[in-house]
Amino acid sequence: MERTKTRMGNFMNKLQIADQTLKGGIQGVICYFLWKSNLDRELIFMLMPISSTVLAWISTKIGDPDLACLFVQDKDKKQK
Repeated sequence: MERTKTRMGNFMNKLQIADQTLKGGIQGVICYFLWKSNLDRELIFMLMPISSTVLAWISTKIGDPDLACLFVQDKDKKQK
């Protein structure tokens, strides 16, 4: 029983790492294109927290709302 919890914990950790890596990559691409479009630096710096908020919101709509993770499905959606 204890071993199963550990495996599930490791699986969830890997999903969280993959989720954060994906979101960071998306933010990097957004920042790159904003920088290449010669936008003002201050505007780019202001848009980064907004883009991370939008990514977290999208995560709650796709995956589990409590974790804000894209790859972990919501338990209520699975049961339906």
